[in-house]
Amino acid sequence: TDFNLLEEYWNKNSGRPKRDAVNFQVIDERITEVVVEVKDYVNSCIRDGRPVDLEELKTLVTGGISERQSITVLYERFIANRKITDKWNNERELAKSTKKSFGTSLNNLKAFEKASIRGIQRQHPVTLDHFVIPSGAKTDTEPTVVKQFRKFLSEVKCYCDNSVSRELKNLATFLKWAKREGFAGRLPIVVSIKAAPILGSGHALTPDEIDKLYALETKTGSRRWHVQQLFVLSYDTSLRFSDLHSLDPMLVNLTHQIVENQKTGGTSVVFHTPRVREILTKY
Repeated sequence: TDFNLLEEYWNKNSGRPKRDAVNFQVIDERITEVVVEVKDYVNSCIRDGRPVDLEELKTLVTGGISERQSITVLYERFIANRKITDKWNNERELAKSTKKSFGTSLNNLKAFEKASIRGIQRQHPVTLDHFVIPSGAKTDTEPTVVKQFRKFLSEVKCYCDNSVSRELKNLATFLKWAKREGFAGRLPIVVSIKAAPILGSGHALTPDEIDKLYALETKTGSRRWHVQQLFVLSYDTSLRFSDLHSLDPMLVNLTHQIVENQKTGGTSVVFHTPRVREILTKY
């Protein structure tokens, strides 16, 4: 075939690669990288006047090729090609904030691969094989690598529970994509990852508490003052913090205004209640 694919990856009826064969793109890219690494290793041996260690060379080659399912390699492809479909079935690019969040998760995964954590034994690099569900295990069994990644985020990165939950949620989203696109082949991989427990997650501020918060005296223009105003504004409008900048204070005399949601692409109607109008007037 044109792609030099194994017969099991080739659909004879359609004359096209099977869905699982999308792996060939990653394999081809990784083989090119491995060839360069082997050349560099051999040249360094010649330059230093030392013999080529066949075992080291074997490890370099087999270890390199095994990265065809490397999490970080696939994650970069995921971010580059990731698109979402809104409720109107329109496909669009990720919002900048969402893409930035996935980029941060990718950097954390790269740091996790390189980190040396006392008491934690793991293989390098992290691949989809680390997320395979053991035979006979429950589908919600948490892989060891997830526990290690969770520990890395909390102990090394010093992330709070909310931040750890966000990273694990991003990882789960990536794994669902990898499974759907065929990168995992027929492997039964875990795609549902439990978020970290959030302390105090069962409590939400009451309207009375919001009123007391808004009534606190803070220095006008200070950072605390802005946090106070925007927090209450977010509560009253039900907007995400990323959408607050879309509010137009010049429309404050109208009964409402329509705001486009950066994350979903939809719209929200913001009614100008007395407190919303008061806050917008300050800006």
